[in-house]
Amino acid sequence: VEGSALITAGAAKRHANVSRLFRNAGGQHELRTAWLAQAAPAGEFDPGVLRSGGGVAESAGERGDDGADGDARAHRTVLTGLHACGDLTTTAIGAFVNRSDLWGLVCVGCCYHLMADGAFPASRHMRQRELHLSRHLRMLASKALERELRPHADAAATADADAPDRTLWRPMLTLVLRDSLGVDVRARHAELQVGRVAHRSASWVAYARAALAQLGFDPDAVCETELLELERRCSAHDLLRVKKLEVLRLALAPAVEAAIALDRLLHVLESGQASAAWIVRMFDARESPRCLGIVCHR
Repeated sequence: VEGSALITAGAAKRHANVSRLFRNAGGQHELRTAWLAQAAPAGEFDPGVLRSGGGVAESAGERGDDGADGDARAHRTVLTGLHACGDLTTTAIGAFVNRSDLWGLVCVGCCYHLMADGAFPASRHMRQRELHLSRHLRMLASKALERELRPHADAAATADADAPDRTLWRPMLTLVLRDSLGVDVRARHAELQVGRVAHRSASWVAYARAALAQLGFDPDAVCETELLELERRCSAHDLLRVKKLEVLRLALAPAVEAAIALDRLLHVLESGQASAAWIVRMFDARESPRCLGIVCHR
């Protein structure tokens, strides 16, 4: 079940390519489509779509052969989501819990920072403990220590001395906002998000200008001389300290993802709709930091 028309269109092309490869192999599975509105409540989609056959991208159900065994297996529809962003995993779990015609669920979460603020915790067990994960912590759950350190190792191996070190750029931007522009960064933290501006910037000054413009400030409000002096001062006194802090934070990333996955597993078990459920490490964290999946069946 996919909420993005663009991604679903891409899935349709991949499905067509795979279908050509297996056209003569007498395949045992078929793909079916269910469209999900962006703001639809958990588990809400057209109940006839999954039984209609044909289409774009979604659940894999066993066809089986003719006869009683085939009929019994025909309803074993497994709802899958590999890297289901934001609340799509919650929606998939809601669909499994609320629909008896969904036999199984395999779902790997992604982009945890895009979850609605009230989506965690979903289980009674976690709510009783009054646990809370901020957007910043949920974003941390999408990272892996090994993967984040690899670019630095690759740069050192190739002696790429000209590659910019972006470690301090975001903290320095905070200092610019607070000290030079008088912004209350603590009170306005949620709205001071600049996304992936750093990856499109060749230098600290270019980053600062682009980030200020994106946040609605005059990009030239702080002169280049002041920006370069801030970079020199921070690089001399704060770079190593910030890098150590970042490594410590990244070491906690698997624990945050595990907490989210455990909450979702408990939510499934508390519903009483699964005869078995597991948390499964689906991928190598170095290749895919979002690697923990919920697997369950009736």
